[in-house]
Amino acid sequence: MEYYALLVKGKEKVKVYLKTELLNDSTVFTLPAEAVDGEYEYIDFLPDFFTAYAEDEGYFIISNTGWCRLVHFKENGVDGHYDSGNFGARILGFLKNGIATVGFVTGMRDEFRLCCGRKNGSYYYFPRFTLEGRKPYEDIKIVLHTLPRLESDYSGMARWYREFGIQNGYFTTLTEKIKGRPQIKYATESIYVRIRMAWKPAPPTVLEQTRETEPPMHVACTFEMVEDLIDEMKSAGVDKAEICLVGWNVKGHDGRWPEMFPVEPELGGEKGLKHLLDKAEKVGYTISLHTNFTDAYTIAEDFSPDYIIKNPDGSLQYDGNGWSGGRMYHVSLPLKEKDYIKELKRIKEIGNFGMHYSDVISLAAPRRSYDPIHPFSPKDFRVSCDNVFSVMQQLFGGSASEGGSDVYFKNLDYALYGQFSPDRYYTGEEWMDENIPLWAMIFHGTILYNATTSTINYSLKSPQEKLRLWEYGGRPCAYCFVNFVTNNAIWGKADLSWNKGEKPTAVAKAIAEMYEEYKTNLLPLQTVFIKRHDFLPDGSSQITYENGTKIITNFNTNTFEIKHLPE
Repeated sequence: MEYYALLVKGKEKVKVYLKTELLNDSTVFTLPAEAVDGEYEYIDFLPDFFTAYAEDEGYFIISNTGWCRLVHFKENGVDGHYDSGNFGARILGFLKNGIATVGFVTGMRDEFRLCCGRKNGSYYYFPRFTLEGRKPYEDIKIVLHTLPRLESDYSGMARWYREFGIQNGYFTTLTEKIKGRPQIKYATESIYVRIRMAWKPAPPTVLEQTRETEPPMHVACTFEMVEDLIDEMKSAGVDKAEICLVGWNVKGHDGRWPEMFPVEPELGGEKGLKHLLDKAEKVGYTISLHTNFTDAYTIAEDFSPDYIIKNPDGSLQYDGNGWSGGRMYHVSLPLKEKDYIKELKRIKEIGNFGMHYSDVISLAAPRRSYDPIHPFSPKDFRVSCDNVFSVMQQLFGGSASEGGSDVYFKNLDYALYGQFSPDRYYTGEEWMDENIPLWAMIFHGTILYNATTSTINYSLKSPQEKLRLWEYGGRPCAYCFVNFVTNNAIWGKADLSWNKGEKPTAVAKAIAEMYEEYKTNLLPLQTVFIKRHDFLPDGSSQITYENGTKIITNFNTNTFEIKHLPE
């Protein structure tokens, strides 16, 4: 059989045959970069390899940073199309009539898109590489593996993808990380507590802020108040906690990035931060700081259009949603990498911090800049991210970021959201089927993570949020003063907050509840891989770990059960 890719420019489609070679028991399909002779819009790789009809049995998988879904082949299916490079896991997975094929993109990995859907009773599924007239900067390569029939399901796909990634250096096991870095061991054994300390209005009341037009900052929690929380948490029985300070920087959370210093005076300044660090160290907690290396605001003292990503028309690229500092311009990380590393070293000089957190990076697909002077590719962007995460590991023992996009996992240790919103359906997804915890099935045991946005402060919420944490096997996250967005409770209305002068006894109690449940049930499983996931006849969902432990969650009855039984 001959395998090919389509080089597309308008209505022109050029068929180019792929090179194939065996790699152990898998096949590597390669399109050499030099084989792309011309200026094409995109390449559809193996466009007819994964196809099925309604009468076939099986499904394909879609892994988004927000969710993972199955799409079953069925007679009464609804037509739909998906085209996105916003991956949680960059996995290809297709099951047809008992035969499952799973794929791992190894060439041009940073910028391919998944195209799939249903049209007139037939199903299609293939990777697309956007060129926009450029030549590929490296060979396009995909490793495809056919699973044995007894392993041909999405659980088998997840196991193979994880193992291939570990063997080839894309991911590292938590067991290995713990061996070399005591900070990761501590993080694994502790509860994660984020505290939003101060902020300006969000959404912003002023988009392009100056020192004269900057809105006032609201102070919610000073360094002294964090010390009060530490006292109450210790009294409540929390012996290990990693506390991340959000908005410690000048003008609070997302106040003036990339301007960070001085440490916000209204919170207690650098003196107050150092006193807090000493306090935490004495009781056995770690303190970490929240930074942002992807966004910039014009109010920043060192703001310059020179280091902002450029759109194809030369305009400055910015996020459609403003934040506390105003309009968020996207930073060319390859140009700012050295500056940010200097800032990380400056933070290190303040005191003994725990695992460092940089926002946004791992939630977004690697970015491209069309700057005629300093252009860069998504691979260039991702390499800069890898470098920054590596420096975090060297200086603070660990690296953390916001999302679960696995292209960044080479040097990432913690993801605030494994999946951003698996419970939500979006416009145009009606043709998709059930959500599966595929992300956790692949990455549990390689990275620490809070399950989803909805599991934040789960002890204050409905049982369903707790069930999602148990299903994903994550590490609980408590978030104090989480509801800062005007008229939009993104993380739910349940908040952990207290006023200055009050003892945060109730807050500490809620944190202690999550910590105790984690310590008893999920902590022992953090380094254990997930073997499989099954939907049971009664409507419940069962996760089986490789040590035989089973966690059964039932979203109909809002109950869960943990069976510590060997297989």
